[in-house]
Amino acid sequence: MKTYLSLIVKTIVLILILFFTSTTFAQMASNEFTKENLNNWINLVKVDPTGDVFREAEIRCFYILRNELYAAGNFQGINYKKINGIAKFDGISWTQVGNIDKNIVVNSLVEYKGELYAGGSWGIKKWDGIKWESFGMADEKKGYSKGQMLIDVTSNGTIYVRALCVYKDELYAGGTPGLSGTSSASLLRWNGNNWRRAGNKILDLPDITNLKVYNDELYIGSERGWTSKEDTEYYLLVKWDGYNTTKVSFDKPKGNNYDIYYNSSLVTHDDHLFITYGKGGGQGGIIKFDGSKGKNIYEGVSVRSMIIFRNKIFFHGSYIDRLLMMDESEKVKMFEVPIPTNRGVLGVYMNKLYGMTENK
Repeated sequence: MKTYLSLIVKTIVLILILFFTSTTFAQMASNEFTKENLNNWINLVKVDPTGDVFREAEIRCFYILRNELYAAGNFQGINYKKINGIAKFDGISWTQVGNIDKNIVVNSLVEYKGELYAGGSWGIKKWDGIKWESFGMADEKKGYSKGQMLIDVTSNGTIYVRALCVYKDELYAGGTPGLSGTSSASLLRWNGNNWRRAGNKILDLPDITNLKVYNDELYIGSERGWTSKEDTEYYLLVKWDGYNTTKVSFDKPKGNNYDIYYNSSLVTHDDHLFITYGKGGGQGGIIKFDGSKGKNIYEGVSVRSMIIFRNKIFFHGSYIDRLLMMDESEKVKMFEVPIPTNRGVLGVYMNKLYGMTENK
C-alpha cells in the first residue's frame, strides 16, 4: 500500500513539474537564455570523484528511457548520493541502477527491442529490471567461439565499448580495436542471436567514438580523422549503409600540414548532421553537414560535447570551463556555468538542459 501511495505522489509531482516547466518555457520564449533566468533552463548534476587519481569523474552519457533520465559514466556519487556507474532520475531524485562495481566505466546507453543496454569497460550488458546480465559474451573459462563478443584486454586495459546505436533492427557496438577477439575489429553488430563483424576493414577504425543514424545511413566517428600534405580533403567520418562503406570528407580545417583530429559528438537536427572535431592544443570546431556538403560554422576550441536545445547549439570544450551557445545567426555566447573542460556531456530532460559539474 505504501509503495502504491508513493507511486501516486511521484506521478502527481512529475505532472506538476511538467506543467510548470511548460509554463516557464512560454514565459521565457522571448528572452529564454540569460544569466538572470539561468536556473530556469539548466540543471547541473554534481558527480563525486572516483578515488583514483588517474580516473577523473565524469558523466559520459545522458539517455531518456520511459520518462526517466539516465546518467552513465565514471563516478562514485551523484548529487551527494553514493552511486556507481549508472543512475536514473525521475524528476525528483537520483537512484542507482543495478549493482555496479566501482571500477566499471560506462560510456553509452541505448534501448534495443524494449530493453536497456549499456556499453563500457565491461563490454555490453543488458538490464533485466533487477540486474545487469551479459549476452553474447565470451566466457573466460570456456573461451571464445563464433558469434560471441570478446573484449581483448591489453596491459593498460583500454579496450572497451565506447558507442552503441540501433541501425536497421540490429544493435551496433563501436570501440577500440579488439572487440571481436582480433586485433582489428572495432565495430560489431548484434542481430538478436550472435555478434558479427560489421562491413569491411575500412570500418576497423583506430578508436570509434560515436555512432549516429542520419539519412538512413550509419555515421561513424573516431579518434583518427586526418589531413596531410598530399590530402586536400579532411576525413573525419565514415558512413555505412549496411552493405558499403564510404569516407565522408570535408574541407581541410586550419592547422598544420599533418594533424590528427577526433570526433566527440554527432547530433541530428533540422535535416542536418552536426559534427564536432578537435585535436591536441585546443584547436577544433563544429561542422554543419547536409548529406553532401559540410560547412564549418564554428572554429575556436576543441569541442568536447554538443547538444541542440530549443533550436540553439550548446557546447563546451578544451581550455574553456564555461558553457557556450550558438544561436541561429551562428553567433557564440558564453555563460558563466562551471562546466569542466574536456569532460562530461550535455543532455535534455523535461525542457531543461543538463550538464555536469564536479563535487569539490
